[in-house]
Amino acid sequence: MEDLSPIEQIQRFRDERQHRTDSELLNELRHFSPLPDDDWRFPRTSTAWTKGETWETVYLYLALAELVAQRQLREGVKYLLDNACYGDPGETMRTLRGYCEQAFNPDWHELADVCVVTAKSQNKGARLWSIRQLGVLRDPRSLTVLVDALYDTAQLVRLEAITSLEMLLQKSPQLSDIVLSTLERIYNDEKDLLEELKDTISKLKDKG
Repeated sequence: MEDLSPIEQIQRFRDERQHRTDSELLNELRHFSPLPDDDWRFPRTSTAWTKGETWETVYLYLALAELVAQRQLREGVKYLLDNACYGDPGETMRTLRGYCEQAFNPDWHELADVCVVTAKSQNKGARLWSIRQLGVLRDPRSLTVLVDALYDTAQLVRLEAITSLEMLLQKSPQLSDIVLSTLERIYNDEKDLLEELKDTISKLKDKG
């Protein structure tokens, strides 16, 4: 598919599957493997995203996402989020939100329910894009999940949780006190850690 543009490759994958049944599409998604990480902290040359076959996989993923949205295959949204990339290679993943919303429109509460579950996935890409979606939805029921995400092991998830909490508070300002106390606790803990790191770094430099 080297001669085709990304849009043409997505279209080809989509057209090849246009006549498949809903069950067949969901089965393909069910057996899809999570997209590889594209962590902004490391050079692109150190990731799988330098390989053509990886891009073909993401184009297939996006084609399936389009079909899930068009047919409103709500079960497919969970699989899309479960297999999402940690990162946003070529700004491809940010389109995921639109597909998820189209599949559930106008039942936003149900979409939030799915995202609350996938926000606890072992795949950090699933957590990242689920947390972002929850911020857009601004569902008060997502407060606990968003607060928990502030402690996530993945940095991008933690950063996204802060943004999503800010978005949630725009709609539910009554939750501000809970969020503020949590943020202050995290900030103080991190401050203590940074002071300890500075001391350790100074000691190591002195020994050098």
